[in-house]
Amino acid sequence: MSGIKLFCLIIGFMSGRQAPHKGRYAQADIECDHQRFGGFLKVSLEELLIALNDDRHLLHTPDGLFAQIDSAASAEPQSLYPQGFSAQRFIEVVEAQAVWDGI
Repeated sequence: MSGIKLFCLIIGFMSGRQAPHKGRYAQADIECDHQRFGGFLKVSLEELLIALNDDRHLLHTPDGLFAQIDSAASAEPQSLYPQGFSAQRFIEVVEAQAVWDGI
């Protein structure tokens, strides 16, 4: 199966059902993140890359940079996708701003 056919199957275009349409757009800067413009959700490219790579554990607060970290708590990073990656969960992570929770 070609990459395009697989992508269409994942997002529901080839399943015989109507695919939901939601508008979003990505921009390189983080200003006005998660605001709507003309009905479209604006999300930073940085957030999309962190969410796609499941790299939330690499983020930290600058004021906590030199703080003592409990090695047991930081030993196993918490995944944004505990049941595995899916397109639906990716959308949920982005819309809920889960990348930034606790930061």
